[in-house]
Amino acid sequence: MFTREEELRLIKNAMDCRKNIIVYGEEGTGKSAVIHELVSRRKSGKLLYSHSSRTLKESLINPILFYRKDTKKINNKNIPMLRKTFFTMLDEIAPEYVIFDHVELVKPKHYSFYLYLMDKKIPLIIISRGIKKKDIDHLRMVLFDFVKVEMTNLDKSSTDKLADHFIKEFKINVNCMDDFKKDIYRFSGGNPKMVKELCFMAKDTKYHSYDNCNVKLIDLDYRIHKAIRSKYLWR
Repeated sequence: MFTREEELRLIKNAMDCRKNIIVYGEEGTGKSAVIHELVSRRKSGKLLYSHSSRTLKESLINPILFYRKDTKKINNKNIPMLRKTFFTMLDEIAPEYVIFDHVELVKPKHYSFYLYLMDKKIPLIIISRGIKKKDIDHLRMVLFDFVKVEMTNLDKSSTDKLADHFIKEFKINVNCMDDFKKDIYRFSGGNPKMVKELCFMAKDTKYHSYDNCNVKLIDLDYRIHKAIRSKYLWR
């Protein structure tokens, strides 16, 4: 994986010691991508993964579906039934790790669920945007027992490496590649997700003139489209 070997090494070492881990950082910094890469490298069959863990119900349903795939039966169960199914599954497979992605505000019942797993000595990987009360609420009370890995935006050198990868992948041709990469860093701030989005949009010839690419216009369109998507999501 590009540019994140230090974070991968840190998380791998913590996993080798069966430590609880929380990976946090703003949107687009590559938190989920790092965990997916590490899981693929470990090739372990004893992992449970919840791709969305915003609520207790999601945190129960998604690992069950990850393991069993019986969607219809699971979605119709209430919380007590889901708990029973989940805990039975834990006894069956004895997972090396349970991974909870997109964890947000953890309320008391949700928090008790995490405490139960920790009491059972099942290591957790939590992926969240932050570790303050406003980000995770009750979960902050057990963070003393977690290895904390913060994901930040990339520096200029690492951003250039990531941009080089997407320039090749998306077959982007511009007259002055150094200026193009400077603009990518300027408008993305080194955010990996935004680097990819800007490079992807740079494929479109409407942003090109005289063999140069108008990254400022790409950034403007990107932010407009993002604002429109957010508006419809909150309706």
